[in-house]
Amino acid sequence: MIGLGLSAAQLKQYSTALRSSHAVRVRVSLMDGDENHAAEFATTSGDDRCPISVIGGQVDIDTTAGASASIRKLTLSLVDPKRKLAVGLNTPGDYAVWANTFLRVERGDFVRGLDGSRGAGGYVYCPVFTGPILTFERKWPEVTITATGKEYLAQAPYGVPTSITIKKGTNVRTAIVTLMTALGESNFALTRTTQTIGGTDVVVPAFAAIWPVCLKFAALAGLQLFYDGSGALRMEPRNKTNTVWAFNANPSTGMLLSAPDVVYDFTGGQALGGQVSAGSGAFANYVDVTGRAPTKTVPQPHAVATAAASNDLSPQALARHGKPRYAIIAQSNSTMSSQADAQSTADKIFDAAIELATTATFDAMPVPHLEEYDWVTVESGDGDLLSVQMNKWSIPLGADAMTVGALRQMAYTKGLRAPRVARKRYPTRKAKSTKGHP
Repeated sequence: MIGLGLSAAQLKQYSTALRSSHAVRVRVSLMDGDENHAAEFATTSGDDRCPISVIGGQVDIDTTAGASASIRKLTLSLVDPKRKLAVGLNTPGDYAVWANTFLRVERGDFVRGLDGSRGAGGYVYCPVFTGPILTFERKWPEVTITATGKEYLAQAPYGVPTSITIKKGTNVRTAIVTLMTALGESNFALTRTTQTIGGTDVVVPAFAAIWPVCLKFAALAGLQLFYDGSGALRMEPRNKTNTVWAFNANPSTGMLLSAPDVVYDFTGGQALGGQVSAGSGAFANYVDVTGRAPTKTVPQPHAVATAAASNDLSPQALARHGKPRYAIIAQSNSTMSSQADAQSTADKIFDAAIELATTATFDAMPVPHLEEYDWVTVESGDGDLLSVQMNKWSIPLGADAMTVGALRQMAYTKGLRAPRVARKRYPTRKAKSTKGHP
């Protein structure tokens, strides 16, 4: 969850307020290409101090869209009766909009007693979006703006006109900072890692999209890479044993406004892309990872992680007429030079893929500070408690419900047994051996 700068007592008050009826405000800031604050909107209609009013909108978050799409997208509706908003690079006034204009949106939720005095309170503002404007549409007196996450600026057609070489042995964090800095990024909040680029030097060609390369580097370290609502580039682990919020139907403490629609997906096997995530698709019970090509003296790194026979989703448990049923992920990475890296990668992918995929869709009261890949629990209509990862949801810029969908990864505390995470490992492949293969 994104940090709000609150004390433990204030955070508890904030969490309590989100579970009940309360006032909501929206604060929208215009920023220049360097993300310096230029001007601010207000939500109060008719306020002479800020003649442009926010009348609606939402932030849509989708981590499943792939490396060529932004995770966060904004739709914003405004009323501008005095035509204060102007389109142009050097337009006079405080409200100029151009191709280099960024928006930051903060949702403010009123918390009674936040300042410690009886009956008084204040608004807690949470940044839910920061990114460049895509479209500006005026239909007087209304204006509609769409904007997208900052990873958009590291995707095609944006790039740099010269190639960039990341040397073998470069730390993953350093490599990502190097690539993103070349595109003008300066807001980094990346977890430190000891993972380095193995194999050979990585050459990013001129004009190539840089974001997919950064995702692969983060995946090499088993970390998630994303932009948060404040516009900071984050790289973090997400631990499924650390759930940060609970959605249930309790009338006093619950957040659910509708019973979840739950789909259990028995599809096996998946093609895993840049991010190693439990939400990447259907289950797999066999992971095969190979590194850089072998040399005359050094064998090719190769590792396998597969479910032990005791696992409910193991090849043996799903056998047909005595033949194990393998649901396979096969991944090759030319930057991986050591057997230890190969085994570590195989284990991380296996841990993310072994459990049965489930999609839960429901409406809930908004929780603005939930972030990409956060783990939460959801109480199903059958009374099962699902431990799921936030993959796809919307944050309304008003008093509407938060629609949540495509939450994946399923641990159960009632009704179904959670598959036990157990694995087998196989040794390095030194030649064209089929040892450890189905």
